[in-house]
Amino acid sequence: MRIVIVEDEIIIANDIKIIVERQGFEVAGIATECSQASELIKSFWPDIVLCDINLGQNKSGIQLMKELSGQQNFQIVFITAYSDEETIIEASGLNPVSFLVKPFNERQLIASVKLAALSASKIEDVHKPTQRELEIIKLISKGLNTRQIAEQLYISALTAKTHRRNLLAKYKLKNSAELILMAMNQKWIS
Repeated sequence: MRIVIVEDEIIIANDIKIIVERQGFEVAGIATECSQASELIKSFWPDIVLCDINLGQNKSGIQLMKELSGQQNFQIVFITAYSDEETIIEASGLNPVSFLVKPFNERQLIASVKLAALSASKIEDVHKPTQRELEIIKLISKGLNTRQIAEQLYISALTAKTHRRNLLAKYKLKNSAELILMAMNQKWIS
């Protein structure tokens, strides 16, 4: 499971990283601000995002997760010092797996991450490409165009074009380059 940590306090972020890695999880990166978090999440396609709500900027962690969760599927664990009803209600709109209130202890963090990992593994199974989609992705990554893919797989060019279009829609991507990057990050291709 790949995790991105979004926390503006670097000492807390590093503590979280150490705890999570000791449990065998891969931390793809730490972001201390929204733009950095957005780039990390788009680049590494994490399974889980541990996100502070108050990022000390004009955008909250909740707003950031609203923007990004519509583009990718990942589980959210909110981390915050705020436990007022308004914040909880706003955060609950994103269906986070957990809501950790600072200060939290190691056991609470581990439990939240493991719960998120279980939820993420269910989503991952649903979103894996079919065997045919995987063949198409591999051929795209080799630089083949639609006509060449059709010839290679003994299908019509229209069918190959439809597969490409459906893959981009399925994973909410803009182009083939993003598809290849996602496939590499997911280790579907090398």
